[in-house]
Amino acid sequence: MEKHKILLIDDDPATLDMITRALESRAYQVTTADDGEAALDLISRKGFDLVLTDMVMEPVGGPEVLRKTKEISPDTMVMILTGRGDVDLESEALRLKADEYLYKPLDLGKLFFKVASCLDKLRLKRKIAQSQDDLRLFKDVVASSNEAIAVSEPGGRLIYVNSAHEKLFGRSLEVARSLNYRDYYPEKSVKKHNQEILP
Repeated sequence: MEKHKILLIDDDPATLDMITRALESRAYQVTTADDGEAALDLISRKGFDLVLTDMVMEPVGGPEVLRKTKEISPDTMVMILTGRGDVDLESEALRLKADEYLYKPLDLGKLFFKVASCLDKLRLKRKIAQSQDDLRLFKDVVASSNEAIAVSEPGGRLIYVNSAHEKLFGRSLEVARSLNYRDYYPEKSVKKHNQEILP
């Protein structure tokens, strides 16, 4: 199983070392940077599942790392680590769509929980994106078919018909969506068809 890749950014060596060891104990693959500039260079060259960044750093702080990360890799999750209750900085991070917060001094239990939560959200986002890609592929295949194809919900309401189906029955997709597949295929004709093709 592939390890999740985490980029950890903090200008305090002791904090970097402590969090790195904690995350590696949970089998995460951790890369570190001790300032925002170095972090942005890594983000532009490598793919990370999660970025954990300190809020207050010079010359490039957490909000800038967050903003650039979302520009470069919108799906990458970003967690802000801060020891300050700076409302302006927190508001800026929220505006830039930080995925999580964690206050210093760190509670390792909360760190593990929030890291796992971020990665669960990422898995869900990727699963949804894959499902959407699969649906688009399915629609492309169905739409280009010369066979008349209709797709219905479990209850029978039609949700899609391809152009070949529209031509065969003379009903547009808009009209078809207001109908049930039985309006096209009466039960008697379906039974007769099944009897003809089944042994």
